[in-house]
Amino acid sequence: VVEAPPQCCPPCVYPIRYVADMGYLRQSDPADFGFGRIGVEYAFNQRLSFLGMIGGASKYDGTDGDDAWLIDFMVQYNLFFLRLDEAWNPVFLGFGVGGWMSTGDDDIEAEDSDIDLIAQIGAQIIGHPDSFNTSLFFEARSGIDEMDMLSEYGRFGVGLRFRF
Repeated sequence: VVEAPPQCCPPCVYPIRYVADMGYLRQSDPADFGFGRIGVEYAFNQRLSFLGMIGGASKYDGTDGDDAWLIDFMVQYNLFFLRLDEAWNPVFLGFGVGGWMSTGDDDIEAEDSDIDLIAQIGAQIIGHPDSFNTSLFFEARSGIDEMDMLSEYGRFGVGLRFRF
């Protein structure tokens, strides 16, 4: 039996951290968005944290959708897996709600302002959990009133999360 090294305890050192996300979202109807968010993360313990973030999504291609302001609140659960260098590499699952406040015409279904459900899965790719690090994540979000049209109006993408 191989024993793993003790897990680091980021909340013992830094219970509140600044975070920044940047990435790409694709909406099938079609629209492509670049997004960015900044905010804070509060760690309840080494497994569970809460993130509050604000930012924006800018449409750069497509026929539907428009730029939007984002206000997102997420709960993140950290799993830990052993890497080849025998250091703990956090993998996380995130769930939350967010506001997608479109700057466009609210008469078009793809451009309405929504309360979104958000799901994420990601992994730390650079750094150490209790210091500056970078994670790669996949995100899916859709308006609560559009869950039955997820394939058309859902937004799916990839991003980087920087923890300071």
